[in-house]
Amino acid sequence: MRSKILIAIMLIPFLTMAQETPANSFFNKHSGEKGYTSVHITQYMFDLFSKISNEKEEKDFKEVTSNLTSIKILTVDSSFYVNSDTKFEKEILSTLPESIYKELMIIKEGRETIKFLINEKGKRISEFIMIVYGTPEPVLIYLEGDITLRQVSKLSKTMNVKGFEHLDKIRE
Repeated sequence: MRSKILIAIMLIPFLTMAQETPANSFFNKHSGEKGYTSVHITQYMFDLFSKISNEKEEKDFKEVTSNLTSIKILTVDSSFYVNSDTKFEKEILSTLPESIYKELMIIKEGRETIKFLINEKGKRISEFIMIVYGTPEPVLIYLEGDITLRQVSKLSKTMNVKGFEHLDKIRE
C-alpha cells in the first residue's frame, strides 16, 4: 500500500507538466523575467468580483468570466524589446504549433499586427490567444476555460486592462 501511494506522489509532477499547453509554457517562461511584465488573473478573483455588486456591469462581468479559469497577460517593456536580440513575435509564434492553435483573425494596422488564435476541444474554445506585435510594447493575452467568441468580445467592454481594447475587434 505504501509503495502505491509513494508511486502516485512521485507521478503528480509529471501529470501536471503534461497538462501545460504551449501558450501557458511560454507565459510561465517569461513571467517575472527581466523586461517582461506579467499578470495572472485567477478564477477566484473573478468569483470575488462577482460578489462585490449586483449592478448590471457586474452581472455582465460575471456572465463573461463564468467559464474562464484564468486570464494571463504578458507585455514586453519597450526599452527591453528594442534592445533585445530575440523578437517576441518570432518566439511566441514558433512556440504555438499550427496543429494545436488555429488562426481566427489577423489585423494589420500600419506596422502593428494583431493575431487571434484559438485551441478547440470538441466544439468549444479551451484557449483564446491574442498577440499584438510590431509595436514598441508587444502584448500576449491568454484566456483559458470554456470560452465562446461572444464572451471574448464582451470581455473587452467589461475589463479595463491594457491590451483588451484589441479584443473588441472580434466584434467587428
